[in-house]
Amino acid sequence: MKVGSVLLKKIVESFSSIGKRGEAMLYYVMLFLSISGLVFILSSRQIFGDDSPIVDAGTGKKSTQSVGSSEVTVIEKQMNPKTRYGEVLLRVEQPVTQVGIKYETVVGENATKQLVASKMTNVHDQYYLIQLENIPTKWKQLVVDFGYTSKEKPQINMNYLTDNVEDILKDRKEKTKQVTFIFDYRKMTESTDVQPKTKDQYIIKVTSLELNNVEKLMKKAAENRISFEKEIRLLNEKMDELEQQKVYETKEQIKKLDQEINRVQAEIDSYKQAISDIDKQTDSLEEKKQKLIERNRKSTYGVEESK
Repeated sequence: MKVGSVLLKKIVESFSSIGKRGEAMLYYVMLFLSISGLVFILSSRQIFGDDSPIVDAGTGKKSTQSVGSSEVTVIEKQMNPKTRYGEVLLRVEQPVTQVGIKYETVVGENATKQLVASKMTNVHDQYYLIQLENIPTKWKQLVVDFGYTSKEKPQINMNYLTDNVEDILKDRKEKTKQVTFIFDYRKMTESTDVQPKTKDQYIIKVTSLELNNVEKLMKKAAENRISFEKEIRLLNEKMDELEQQKVYETKEQIKKLDQEINRVQAEIDSYKQAISDIDKQTDSLEEKKQKLIERNRKSTYGVEESK
């Protein structure tokens, strides 16, 4: 009995020791799984990509926004991931009567709330370049505020026969107009070729863009001209049919046919006028194209001489 009691005691102690080791093992397994889960959550965007909503102004027509009476379009946005240098090219459509305006910009990073060093210059005509320095390494969104502060235009036909002379003679009030563009890091073009250039090189770039636009417009004009000429041919055929019908119709029916013929002729005339307008526009575009080519040539020679 004594031997059996001792043996039973040893068996119980053995199971108790195994149980404690099992609890410890279970604890370590749970700790490992918790840490692994946390690491997975933190690194999932690096592994599978950032799935947060993309807020981005885009480029081209969809990016266009109004600043006062002007329209601002983002033409290009790109950066060098190695040097952290970036460029944003804007095109500003400004009414000819809008004068005395100096555009300014402020750039910041949304996630880090850091200001980004920026410099804006007027490359040529309606094109403005924003150059960015030291973009934060782990940036998410660049916020670009673009706008101007200008004084109100002087009033015309002001009535000076008033006691309120001080109000009339005081400085015109300043008004601030601005627009905000947001650029997402997932939509920013990256290239190690992005670096500061000379003014002539930027002029060549924007001139090439303008040339491309002119050529597209000329192509579209040529397509429209062909389409209008086809319509005129079809309408002329219709007129011939109506004229032939008149031979076998009564006076009353001939009168109705003449009215239809007149309507067809009016439509032919409208297409002919449209073709005439297209020809004038094409001549104007051709003239602009030649001037752009000349401007590009002069800037290219300037670049070559500087080399």
